[in-house]
Amino acid sequence: MKNCFVLLVSVLCLASCQNQDGFTINGKVNNAKTGNIFLVNLITENQDTLDIVDGTFSITGEAKEPTPFLMYSPEVLPAQVIFYAQKGNTDIEFTVNEPTTMKINSGKTQAEYKKFSDITKPLLAKFDSIQNLAMSGKIEQEQVQKVAMDIQKEYETANLDFVEKNPGSYVSSLLAYEYFRQKTQLTNEEKKQFIAKLETHVQESHFGQKMLELINVDEVTAIGKAAPDFTLPSISGKKLSLQSYKGKYVLIDFWASWCQPCRVENPNIVAAYKKFKNNNFTILGVSLDENKKQWQAAIQKDNLAWTHVSDLSGWNSSVVSLYNIKSIPSNVLVDPKGNIIAKDLRGVELENKLSNLLK
Repeated sequence: MKNCFVLLVSVLCLASCQNQDGFTINGKVNNAKTGNIFLVNLITENQDTLDIVDGTFSITGEAKEPTPFLMYSPEVLPAQVIFYAQKGNTDIEFTVNEPTTMKINSGKTQAEYKKFSDITKPLLAKFDSIQNLAMSGKIEQEQVQKVAMDIQKEYETANLDFVEKNPGSYVSSLLAYEYFRQKTQLTNEEKKQFIAKLETHVQESHFGQKMLELINVDEVTAIGKAAPDFTLPSISGKKLSLQSYKGKYVLIDFWASWCQPCRVENPNIVAAYKKFKNNNFTILGVSLDENKKQWQAAIQKDNLAWTHVSDLSGWNSSVVSLYNIKSIPSNVLVDPKGNIIAKDLRGVELENKLSNLLK
C-alpha cells in the first residue's frame, strides 16, 4: 500500500510539473461562425492555423516565460495584432474586421505591452499614412523621408523610455532586442551597458539571450572591423567580389525590389551617388530578390546607376548571415582599406557622412 501511495504522489507531481508552464488562448469572434486565425509564436517562430468554430477558437501550449504572439487573419482581422500569453488563460474577443473592438485579458505582461502599444499606436498610424501618400505620389520623397525619420525618432524615444522605466518587464526584453537590431551604430560596449540596466530575469529571458547573440555576431561586422569579403553574380552573370572595390569608399546597399521602405530610401541614395561618384566613392547594390525580372525592373525604374549583385536567394542569401542582416534597407560603408566605418546611414545622414569624408 505504501508503494502505491508513493507511486500515486509521483504521478500527480509529474502531471503538475508538466502543466506548470501551460497556457490556454481562448478567442471569440463576434459575427463570425467560421474562418481561420493564424498565430505566430514570436519566440519559437512556429505558426499555428486555428479554425473558428461557432465564432470561437482555442489553443493550448507551454511557455517558460510570458510569450509574445502575432495574430492575423485576412478573413476576419484586417490588422496584425501582437499580444502576450503566459501561464493560465488568455481571453481574446473582437468583432469581424473591427480591430478597434479588440479586448485581450491576460496577465501582467499583456497589460504592460498594452501600455506601450497605446503610446506608440498614433506614431504607427502616422507612418502608415505617410507610406500611403508616398505610394500614391501625393508627397515629395524628401518630405516623406523627413517625416519618416521624425516618426522613427519618436518611436525610439518611447521605446527607450519604456525600457528604462520597466527594467523588470519581459516586454522590455523584446523592445530592447528590436532596438538593438535597428540601431547598428551602437557599439557593443554601449549594448552591454544597456543590457546591464535590465533585471536579471529579463536578461536571462529569450530575447535577453538574443541580444547577447547579436553582440557576439556583431563583433565580426563591427565598425572598425574588416568588411567580410563575398562574391556574387551581377545581372549579366559576371561574378564580382567586394575585394575588387578595395581602394575606394564603397557603400554596400542591401535592398530588394519588393521592399517598400527600400524604394522610398532609393532617391536619397541616388542623390548621394550623383554627388560623390567622382570622389573615389561608389555603391554596390546587394539585392535580396528572388525574381530577376522584378529586380531588373526596380533598378531601371529607380534609376540605380551603380553595380548590382544577387544570388536571387532572398533571405537565404549567404550575405544575410555574413553581415547579420535582420531587416532592409540596410547598408555598410567601407573605406579604401576595406574596413567598416559606418552602418545604416539614412537620408541626410548618408550625405553628411560622405561630405565629411570626401571634402
